[in-house]
Amino acid sequence: MAHLTDKPFPPGRYPLVVVGSGPGAMQLTYCLGRLGVEHAVISADDAPGGMFRRWPIFQRMLSWTKPFANHEKATRAYERFDWNSLLSDDEQLRAIMPSVMDGTSYFPSRPEMEKGLTTFAQKAGLRVRHAGRASGDPRRGARVAGSQPSGSRPTREPLRHRRDVALPADAPSRHAGSPGAPGSRVHRRSEPHRYGLALARNGHGRL
Repeated sequence: MAHLTDKPFPPGRYPLVVVGSGPGAMQLTYCLGRLGVEHAVISADDAPGGMFRRWPIFQRMLSWTKPFANHEKATRAYERFDWNSLLSDDEQLRAIMPSVMDGTSYFPSRPEMEKGLTTFAQKAGLRVRHAGRASGDPRRGARVAGSQPSGSRPTREPLRHRRDVALPADAPSRHAGSPGAPGSRVHRRSEPHRYGLALARNGHGRL
């Protein structure tokens, strides 16, 4: 059973569980950590940015990152020209995407996006329990369960989602096991990755 405890966030109950390791989840866990909010992060993928190993099917993003804009890359002004790097108050974590792009296009490729997320996670020291899963009723708290065996088919569980989800322990839901139901306070990543920052700043989810 050692494999269940030698990773971050061992099985147990947490006040908040972020599910996924895409842009929204990485931005959110970074912000929650800066705010001192206790939480766990789990992902069915083996590394950050697993979504970019599958999507978009046309291989490149529709949002640009312009490496040759007339602004210093670590400045706020440059963010207008870089819609793919995650946000940070630390200059060392800003504008990571231009550093991993080959310069052939303003629109990052899938491998470049994956590399950008991995680089951000490593530099920021973000912790994620990969190949993990969540279980339980959102009305009673979110629980991190044991790891999903590599290569196995995901099981259908109420709180298991491919998309990034923030699960507050006291999140009410009209229907058990239905986080997206009306009245639920479970937040899915259905907006650009800056939603994660807004979620942490505005205090949604009753954190």
